[in-house]
Amino acid sequence: GDRVKYWITINEPWCAAVLGHDSGGQHAPGRTVDPAREVYKVAHHMLIAHGRTYQMYQRLFKRKQRGKIGLALNGDWYEPKPAADLGEQRKNEKAAERALEFTLGWFARPVYQVGSLS
Repeated sequence: GDRVKYWITINEPWCAAVLGHDSGGQHAPGRTVDPAREVYKVAHHMLIAHGRTYQMYQRLFKRKQRGKIGLALNGDWYEPKPAADLGEQRKNEKAAERALEFTLGWFARPVYQVGSLS
């Protein structure tokens, strides 16, 4: 509103999707129905919810409130394991990049690069 200028739509969506839907029921909401698919459905819908909320804020409130709205992403950083062999080093670099994409890029790319999930 008139005093809050920074808004977060969803806090750490990776945690909510993966821990909540692919942890064997250990974290809320503790679902164990179809984790191999459900985790991606949940993530997809969280990204859609973020996008719609962002658009609504821009349309209805930004001009008056002059705030900012975003998504609070979490992620681990991965470095390639050093290797003396150039081919092995390249494989390790690709593995580190894949790990980043599967954690941080999974949520960052649709928001910051693609721009549309529909």
